[in-house]
Amino acid sequence: MMLYFLGYMLMGLLVHMLMRFLHQRSLARAGETDILVSILDKEADWLDKWLLTPLVHVLMTAFWPVLLLARLWIAIKPEKPLPEEKPFSVQAEDLQQQLTITEIEQRHYISDPLGAVPALPFGHLHSAWLAFMEKLQPDDEIWSFDAVWENSWQRKEHLAGYVIRRDGVISDECFYTTIRALDSEST
Repeated sequence: MMLYFLGYMLMGLLVHMLMRFLHQRSLARAGETDILVSILDKEADWLDKWLLTPLVHVLMTAFWPVLLLARLWIAIKPEKPLPEEKPFSVQAEDLQQQLTITEIEQRHYISDPLGAVPALPFGHLHSAWLAFMEKLQPDDEIWSFDAVWENSWQRKEHLAGYVIRRDGVISDECFYTTIRALDSEST
């Protein structure tokens, strides 16, 4: 019985060393550093250095069949590509009303009595507003929009803000005033 136990642990040690080697090799290819090396640096506390690291090594050696199966599963299973994130675009039914720059800036003028936020339209986001206005051409219209959008992960969001409408076509250039995740009950 003892001979089987020693054989099992020896096999576990060999599998553990092989897994460490494969892990180090994959990190070297990716140009990353090993987390165990960072744990063993001089700034790591004694709990990480003298208790957790040896415990991880012992557990990996003892439960080597699980480690081996996990490694084989990773090597065999095909990688599923992440779903392509569809970009949000304002639709005609999302448009609320056409506004002038002056009307928008009056709506969003920040007046903070404590002076923590600049007294400008959109406060700290004033530079983003200026960048949005730089994209305007002489005959462009600015429209407010309000939309509920479902992204590729089936997560619904409430989006509101302003969009440029050029020659009757809604541009992809948006300035968001609201981006909020919606609960499943909110929709």
